Amino acid sequence: AGFLTTALKITLPLSAPAIISAAILIFVTSAGIFGVPLVLGVPGRVNTLSTLIYGYINDYPANYTAAVALSIVLIVVTATLALLQARVQRKSSFTTITGKGYRPRDIDLGRWRWLGVVVNSTYLVLVLVPFLALLVVSFQDAWTGSFDWARVTLENYHQVLFVDITAKRGLVNSLVISTVGATIGVLFSLLVALVARRTTLPGRGLLIGLSTLPVAVPGIVIGVGFLLAWVTTPFYGTIWIIMLAYIVHYLPTSVRNLDAQVQAVSKDLDECARTSGATWFQSMRQIILPLLAPGLVSTWLLLFVTFIREVSASMMLFTYGTETMSIALLRIMEYAPYGVSGAFSVLQTALLLMFVFAIRWVSNKRFR
Repeated sequence: AGFLTTALKITLPLSAPAIISAAILIFVTSAGIFGVPLVLGVPGRVNTLSTLIYGYINDYPANYTAAVALSIVLIVVTATLALLQARVQRKSSFTTITGKGYRPRDIDLGRWRWLGVVVNSTYLVLVLVPFLALLVVSFQDAWTGSFDWARVTLENYHQVLFVDITAKRGLVNSLVISTVGATIGVLFSLLVALVARRTTLPGRGLLIGLSTLPVAVPGIVIGVGFLLAWVTTPFYGTIWIIMLAYIVHYLPTSVRNLDAQVQAVSKDLDECARTSGATWFQSMRQIILPLLAPGLVSTWLLLFVTFIREVSASMMLFTYGTETMSIALLRIMEYAPYGVSGAFSVLQTALLLMFVFAIRWVSNKRFR
């Protein structure tokens, strides 16, 4: 069989769980994204579901009925997609790692590599152009629409790093929330995936479905729910309520990723270990978990990056002293020149890139 035939009949069907999960994730993320529409759309009266929900909640008096109605529309659509995914998974087998000489390898794309180069280059340009614009603005003491050498300054970075208290608090709070929250999210999601796919406990099949329920709820709505539930408790007004909202909001992401990883590891490996005298915990610790380690690292990294830039739930839960980096950026945009906002955005992006490259380097050294 040629490359195209192999890809269509073997590779793509085996990748179906990850592809469908990614499609659902992209759809829900696009429908519920809040920060970009708030900054670019609302000034021009271009609303999305998330900004409409935010507007209804912040009206006086708040219109919770309209906000819930919009959320239900999103729930119906995403629930339909989730049912489609479950149907596909029931009819197919997705095991890719077995005990029969498994070894991952690179795929030669042949003449299709040029199409890959074009697609990846286009994506790279779309990512780099906005960042370059932020970088240019961050070195200007005032932005007039074009770069001016006479306005070059480092004062914006000095303001963000050493003067602006909101920026420093946002940095510290986001690092704590993202590190602790990503770790808890990965551990809980791994437990859900292992119980659902590697045990015979009654009701285990419901775990995956229940854990994906938050996928249909925008972050802004989850923030409102946490606000109403915890506003009279000491838990409200701390960074921990924001962290918990993040974990709940993005639990479907981590569960779907790790569930696909667990399904890819054949149960034959468990059975061979048990036949050789290993307990369930020994087979998990010595066989399954080492095979899942790359997936655990990538899922943790995905949660960390997502948490550190999340804004929707934070908008409803932050108080003075608990600002995250995204909230700090929005507040800086209200009272500081564009150059300060640009400098803070560059530092946030650089921090994320440095962290991503560090984790990738460690994982490549450890798991290759």
